[in-house]
Amino acid sequence: EFDMTTFVDDGVGTAPNDNINYDVFGLGELPITYYYGPPTAWYGDDQAKAIATYQDIKDAGFNIATYIGEMDWSIAEQKRILEICEDLDMKFFSSAGGGTIPNESVISEIKEHLYPSSAYLGDFLRDEPSATEFDAMANYVSKFLAQMPDKEVYNNLYPMYTRTDRLGTQTYEQHILEYLDKVPTKSLSYDYYGLLKE
Repeated sequence: EFDMTTFVDDGVGTAPNDNINYDVFGLGELPITYYYGPPTAWYGDDQAKAIATYQDIKDAGFNIATYIGEMDWSIAEQKRILEICEDLDMKFFSSAGGGTIPNESVISEIKEHLYPSSAYLGDFLRDEPSATEFDAMANYVSKFLAQMPDKEVYNNLYPMYTRTDRLGTQTYEQHILEYLDKVPTKSLSYDYYGLLKE
């Protein structure tokens, strides 16, 4: 039987649970990333500014960079960021679909251009998906992992106080259980805004 309290943090000040492996990506430390990264328009073709931007990200305590937020999927730009991450000893999540479920044809491009890098962790697929998307997500994840089984397809789920019309299920627990049952990922990530004042 699945127990939500195993995964759901009680909020600020909650002690880590010794029964949970927080190092799901094998970094040797807690993975820390962000949702919406610096737009490539911020540094453009200025390589020194691009490097300085990702150095600032690392200096702020992040150990994983992402391409999340860019709506134009550019393998060349993602490879550029990936190379910067290699030099800075950071990891990187690509974003094949810009937050939508991409055509699986991009998997071969990812494998050819991004996968060979030691900094490459995997692909970010969806933020806050409805349960109605889980089957399509599972299809993409399965095909991705068949070609790159040592990588991850990262998804981020809704927080536990989300309205059920957005979840696509009757309860939050049902949403999580359905996701875990259908989508083969190594991690469970969800929004939780514990610092909001009610």
